[in-house]
Amino acid sequence: MKCVNCPNEDVIYNCFLCSSPLCAQCESKLRGNSVCPGCLERLRQRRAAEYEEETEHLNCPCGFLLGLLIAVGAAVAWSQVALLTGGSFEVGAVLLGGMVGYAVMKGAGDKRGYVLQQIAAVLTLAGILFAYFLVLLRAEHQAYADLSGDSPLFAALCAFPGYFCELGTLAWALLALGALLAYYIPRVRTPPAGL
Repeated sequence: MKCVNCPNEDVIYNCFLCSSPLCAQCESKLRGNSVCPGCLERLRQRRAAEYEEETEHLNCPCGFLLGLLIAVGAAVAWSQVALLTGGSFEVGAVLLGGMVGYAVMKGAGDKRGYVLQQIAAVLTLAGILFAYFLVLLRAEHQAYADLSGDSPLFAALCAFPGYFCELGTLAWALLALGALLAYYIPRVRTPPAGL
């Protein structure tokens, strides 16, 4: 039997995808399997089309809105869990980051892009700040009501920067991890230069 591309060469391999007979010069390796030049080119074209489809025509407003909705909802849930457990539930930052990153990507129509990465990271940081503020406000509501008379919200806003700066190392590390996770999820994959 002779190679499909080289009629004078003997067959050494068969294409893993289409079973075409191949000689040593025509054979390429793809994840340890022999592949013919035609199948390799079709795979490259399909990967390039998938990359274009995934990164073009981003629906940033929908991604932003869904991400914002998830960030606010997750922050409220985080504050509730923190109150029920009597702690600040620092791991909520990572959960919030993952949920917001995924929501931004899904809201944009399963697209990926640098703008979506930035939106996801900013929304995550805003959601984390909001969650910590809710934890502070709910835990110390009566104390702030006594301090400020009618407006515990204003007193909590004034006290929040000090409260936030006093977070421990673990809380800061998980905050950064949550923002990085949100940034990573809608990341742009590398263009398919090769397989």
